Amino acid sequence: MKQRVRGAKGETEVTGYVLAGGASTRLGRDKALVEVGGTPMLARMIELLGGVTKQVKLVAAPGKYSAFGVETIEDQWPGEGPLGGIITALEDAAEGSANGEWNLIVSCDMPFLTREWLGFVCERATKSKAQVVLPHSASGTALRLLANGRSGEVALRIRTRRAQSNRGNRTSPLGSS
Repeated sequence: MKQRVRGAKGETEVTGYVLAGGASTRLGRDKALVEVGGTPMLARMIELLGGVTKQVKLVAAPGKYSAFGVETIEDQWPGEGPLGGIITALEDAAEGSANGEWNLIVSCDMPFLTREWLGFVCERATKSKAQVVLPHSASGTALRLLANGRSGEVALRIRTRRAQSNRGNRTSPLGSS
């Protein structure tokens, strides 16, 4: 059952993105397909996000996870880690295909996330005046879990920075300056 998050201005729509573009080099096999409790981690993340967002999309190589039945956005920065996937998700959101007021971006390999925690993050984000909500704990910031609002503004800044830094070259999302 999908839910809309109650924000400061009534119901807010959130779009979910699962980052599944990594090479899984440390694990030695595709971490998105590793089963936890008999379920692939990717399937679990799709189900979790589906419970708190209006739509779920994957950021991954085209066709790689088509069996999961979720729209895939091609990772525009393969090999660049989660930041490349986050930028790809933000650009997709800015292009308007998702149409959510907020975006919840998570990694596919977070087996201990719960629907309650994701709902809490979404609720806090939508009540916030911030553009980005990045949860953190005593052990540090969770870069693999990000709530982003007003995606058009943020993605426009990313695009501008990329254009200035790369001058048309596809190098790194961080740029060279």
